[in-house]
Amino acid sequence: MPDVLFYLRQMPPEEKPKMTVKKKDLQAISDYVNWRFNYTSDIEQRGVPEHWVSADELESLDDAEKRTFKDDCDGYALACRYQCRKVSIPNRLVFCQTETGEYHLVLEVEGWILDNRRRWVIARHEAGYRWISISGYEKGDPWHRVHS
Repeated sequence: MPDVLFYLRQMPPEEKPKMTVKKKDLQAISDYVNWRFNYTSDIEQRGVPEHWVSADELESLDDAEKRTFKDDCDGYALACRYQCRKVSIPNRLVFCQTETGEYHLVLEVEGWILDNRRRWVIARHEAGYRWISISGYEKGDPWHRVHS
């Protein structure tokens, strides 16, 4: 079964990210978002089955007076993505299915997974998820299906 990094290996060298990220730096980003994050479903918070937060909502994470950020897994993944982009860490969103069959969104950085269901950054192979599709690195980049 091809892994999440399959598409990285297929990219021409000039398109691949040029940096190596330390796990401790990703953990610091995850901790920063976790400190503010309060899981709330889109139905509970907004009355709709699915809503992705806007750039303005993500920028409010840095407001010192705003201590909580209420959203679901996609809000968490987007908040981690926003923080990674602020410090030029290439990253991608990964749509997956959990061990209980629920659909879920996480952030992937060089094989590391930032996930609202876990306190710690973990290696991709430790997640136990079925990978469905993966985004590109930049806004507007196409998503790619992960064949399993």
